[in-house]
Amino acid sequence: MVKGATKSVSGDGKAPAKAPVKAPRAKAKSGATRAKKKPVAAVTALPLVEPHERRVAGTLGGRRLAVCSPKGGVGKTTTALRVAMALAGHFGLRVLVMDLDPSAGATRLLAPKLITDPPAGTREVFLSGAAVEDVAVATGWGVDLCAASNALSEVEAILPGRREREYVLRDALDKIPADRWDVVVLDCPPSHEQLPTNALTATDAVLAVVQPSLLSVAAVPELEAMVSSFKRRLNPLLEHWGYLYCAVPERERIAREMREVLRRHVSDRLWPIEVRADTRMRGSLKRQAEEGRAVDDYVRVAREVLRRFDALPKRVLSAN
Repeated sequence: MVKGATKSVSGDGKAPAKAPVKAPRAKAKSGATRAKKKPVAAVTALPLVEPHERRVAGTLGGRRLAVCSPKGGVGKTTTALRVAMALAGHFGLRVLVMDLDPSAGATRLLAPKLITDPPAGTREVFLSGAAVEDVAVATGWGVDLCAASNALSEVEAILPGRREREYVLRDALDKIPADRWDVVVLDCPPSHEQLPTNALTATDAVLAVVQPSLLSVAAVPELEAMVSSFKRRLNPLLEHWGYLYCAVPERERIAREMREVLRRHVSDRLWPIEVRADTRMRGSLKRQAEEGRAVDDYVRVAREVLRRFDALPKRVLSAN
């Protein structure tokens, strides 16, 4: 607007002394005042990462985080990828994303070329005993990927016939060399079958994703029961880290109402950090700007993930 006003003034240069020239100048001044408000968000935003927060590789020892929800379409894969990318890009850690969903959303976003020509990946870890480090591939986003494809659905048909089927992923992750990755992020499918069962048996902690919608919030008791069952039967050391409220619009009444419902159900397990709604999160990773409110929020989430990992006792590898 300021630029346009300036052109208008110069365009009337034939009669600079006439009164009509002053009116555009007044508008230009008003427009300039409004333009100055644009950088305020950048000034008030919290710093993403302080220099002392950069981590030294090898300090976490391959911690595992499962990102899950029994309800699909709540931002679970976006959360898994954005937390992984923040841990790698902002905090300097070596991170592996393991795509456990046959819909291959994480693979599609991190390495879309692998969708048309899938390499060995998560399926081969489960069904052929492939080593995770042998099938993991580097991506252009600073994290490594154990890719998925539609063929991963074969795991749900074949694995139930095997002994100790719940421990296949745990055993595979236990065999990874200790100096390979600092964090493994498990992107779980929205189901209760073999793949999420293996993820919750193998992981150190589970972070659930919920959005401000009735169906998403209604799935919370289901997840509570599932995590409690796994902690009791299969993974006594499993940490339930609670619920991350995502895609939260700032002024919608439904978001406030659903937040209060969540607080009544899960109390302090609802994270105080929220991921604000940002339409860029719906597109490809290339369309998701490196600077944006949701990206900033996920850096804060990653910082909290690191704090919680630091508080965990040292893992004792299982031998089954």
